[in-house]
Amino acid sequence: MENVSVRLDGKQVKELARLQKLLNASDNSTVFRYVLDKGIHETKVQKAIEVYKNGEASLEKAAAQSGLSYWEFLDEMAKRGVYLNYSKEDFEEDTAG
Repeated sequence: MENVSVRLDGKQVKELARLQKLLNASDNSTVFRYVLDKGIHETKVQKAIEVYKNGEASLEKAAAQSGLSYWEFLDEMAKRGVYLNYSKEDFEEDTAG
């Protein structure tokens, strides 16, 4: 592991302490890593959906960018009410060897 310093305001410190109790975590570092992992995951998924919706990436590429499998990405899009923008060209690119 590597040490990283982060400055937090008072509200963030209080919320971290509350989460520590809710998660029954042994220390703030454990909670911070948990929250950071969740935030990284969510940010990757949001960005991947955004680039897919904007036509900047195919469904397959956006799924890879999100860190999810193709089918997990489709499920995540459905949960968020995002519809497929799937053309014949997208199909050909996704199925190309």
